[in-house]
Amino acid sequence: MEYKEVEISKIKESKYNPSIRTDRTHNKYISLKRNIEENGLLNPILIGRNGVNLIAGHRRLNVFKDLGYKYIPAIINHKVTSKNYDKMFVADHEDAMLLTPAQETERYLNGAPVVSKKTLGQIKKLEEIGGIHAIKRIVSNYMSPNTYLIGISMYTSYIKDKSMKAKRQALYWMFNVGTGYQLKTAIKAFVDADMIRESVEGRKEFVGVDWLKKRKVRSR
Repeated sequence: MEYKEVEISKIKESKYNPSIRTDRTHNKYISLKRNIEENGLLNPILIGRNGVNLIAGHRRLNVFKDLGYKYIPAIINHKVTSKNYDKMFVADHEDAMLLTPAQETERYLNGAPVVSKKTLGQIKKLEEIGGIHAIKRIVSNYMSPNTYLIGISMYTSYIKDKSMKAKRQALYWMFNVGTGYQLKTAIKAFVDADMIRESVEGRKEFVGVDWLKKRKVRSR
């Protein structure tokens, strides 16, 4: 591979690239543009051996165009030809691993100075209800804070009690008795509110709803 500054006007974008990926009104595009304006280009784009065909970095390229740049940092992959170009395009994208709220929560717990505003807000809400122990618990379960916040919100609305005590009882129940999936599913199925409340407050499993199986759900 070879690193070089490539003239933007000579780069050819893939005609197979989904249009939404370079939609300038899309929130991800707007976010990337802001990121590049603040921090510069952190990852060079990837181009085939002819120095023209773009493999990865369509949004980065278009942001550079919008910002008025004439050249862009690029990695030239000499193994990419016109014959295997689209295969390489797919290969570069199919294994991308983005930060999930669960991963961001773990970063927060490890003292990371930067956590997205949305996830940080969810973490703080859950921490107010269950303390730092709750954050440690969801990290150990590899769950997102919003999984539990939704369950708490649905429960307190359903039983018409939004007190901190009710929120903590719901969180305890999801941690130690049932699951967030069970609680939310029971509410969506209109299981009697008094029965749900009695089970949550008494720290007991739901009675008479055998169809409601326990299920471990990976973070969203």
